[in-house]
Amino acid sequence: MLRYKAGERVKPGFYWSPKTWEVETVQATGVALPDGGREYLRISPLVFLMMAPLLGLAYVVFLPFVGFALVADYVGRRLWQAGRAGFLEIMVTIRPHWQPGVAYLAAKKRRTKRPTGPALEALGDELEALSKDTPPRSEL
Repeated sequence: MLRYKAGERVKPGFYWSPKTWEVETVQATGVALPDGGREYLRISPLVFLMMAPLLGLAYVVFLPFVGFALVADYVGRRLWQAGRAGFLEIMVTIRPHWQPGVAYLAAKKRRTKRPTGPALEALGDELEALSKDTPPRSEL
C-alpha cells in the first residue's frame, strides 16, 4: 500500500483515509485526491471487497451500544441538572445574608409621615367617592 497526500494526482483505484475512514474512488487517470490535509492509502480492489463486509459488521455490532450510550448520556445529564438545581436551591436557602465587604454608608430611607387629622379625613372622603364609582368585583 502506498501513501498519498490530499491534492496529489493519482491513478484509478480505491483510496482510503484512515483518519476519516472515507473511501475515495478515482475512475480516471490524473485526477487529484480531495483536499483537506488528509493522507490516503491506495488499496487494491480485493482488499476493499474484504474490508466492506467487515466495516458493515462493525457497524451492526456497535450500533446497539451507541443507542445505550446515548440513553445513558441523556439520563446522566438530566440527573446532573436535577441534582445541581436542588443543590443550588438548598444553598440559596441556607446561605448567610451577611455579605462581607458591603457597606451601607448611605443614610437610612426616611419614612414619610402619615396623614393625620383633616388630611386623613380628606383622604377617607376621596376613597369613599372612588369606591362608589368602581363596580363590584363580581361584575368585572
